[in-house]
Amino acid sequence: MLARLFQHELLGMVGLLFKRERCRETGERYDYDVGQALNATPAAVYRDVKRHIKAKHADRSLGVWVGRRALYFGGDSPADWGVGLAPGIDVYHMAISINGKVYNMCTMEDDHGTKRVGEPETDYNIDSDQGRTFMWFFVDGVEVIRSGEELLHKAQSFTGRPYEAILPSGQQMNCQTWVISMLAYATGLTETQARSSIGHSTGGLFEGAQDLRSAEPIELLLEGWR
Repeated sequence: MLARLFQHELLGMVGLLFKRERCRETGERYDYDVGQALNATPAAVYRDVKRHIKAKHADRSLGVWVGRRALYFGGDSPADWGVGLAPGIDVYHMAISINGKVYNMCTMEDDHGTKRVGEPETDYNIDSDQGRTFMWFFVDGVEVIRSGEELLHKAQSFTGRPYEAILPSGQQMNCQTWVISMLAYATGLTETQARSSIGHSTGGLFEGAQDLRSAEPIELLLEGWR
């Protein structure tokens, strides 16, 4: 029992060390992901290392990236931790970058004090100082089929929708369901497919198991880090 617990903690530390080193090299903000630490199986850590290798070497001006940032719990800075669970219920703020341009949902209050989806932030790119307040995850296997003008119009079209931070339903949105809708529109996926693609890209406590027998050897994986 103790040996198994020690192995779990050791694997969790390996994944977090790769994440910290990746943030040091890319300039992104590091936070402690409780979900990642709790899901420290060999398969989950293997997937996390592959994600960090991709993020370290890929051209961020191309393709689709999903950004996560720890939440603000009072004060001027985000918390030092978040909880990756699954898209839509992560304890993180989420944004999306499409071909280098960031689309970030904001909130506002209407005349009755009800919180709603506000005008999105679209005036910075993924490698800007503001962009680096997120940690970015590459969404593999998708192709952007919309123009920048179409994407901007879509992002603005959600303004005024009811906002619900926890388990939105119907017309309600939170930042993560907003990103899911943007990904679906940008690539032609269904929203279910977009949610699955984001989950595969970011991981989380509820990420499914993976058979490692067909995975590339760890030596080749670590070689890709350099």
